[in-house]
Amino acid sequence: MKKLKVLLIFVVPSVIIMFSCGSINFKNEGGGKTVKMVFEKKDYKDNPPVFYSIKSTKSNGARNIVESTTRLKAQNDLSSKVKTYIESEINLTEELVNGKSSESVRSTVTAKLARALENLKVVDSEWLSYGGDVYEFWGVYRVEVK
Repeated sequence: MKKLKVLLIFVVPSVIIMFSCGSINFKNEGGGKTVKMVFEKKDYKDNPPVFYSIKSTKSNGARNIVESTTRLKAQNDLSSKVKTYIESEINLTEELVNGKSSESVRSTVTAKLARALENLKVVDSEWLSYGGDVYEFWGVYRVEVK
């Protein structure tokens, strides 16, 4: 009899709680909102040897500094993509068979990477203002490996 009472004390409240609670839609009830991006990644897909980077910077102060910071972010992003692509294009075993050292291969990769990043171009950009001195710069950058 005691076991039945203990069982009822725990089971009945658990069953009531389970059936009385509905699911929570966090998007609507939790304050979550869908954010529309200024530029969509699907519109700027990488297609080697052409690579894209979408970056933004929000800050108060001089607009040229905000734009330069965004450019540096894109340059860092694109540099890793381009370096990987260049390294995959170079057949290291062929280079070594032809007498070139791994140091020579590294310098080739570095030179091609530097040349590609010199041709970094802004494809599209947009400024957003949040009032006062607060701006956000969005930029789509493109680089082509030749």
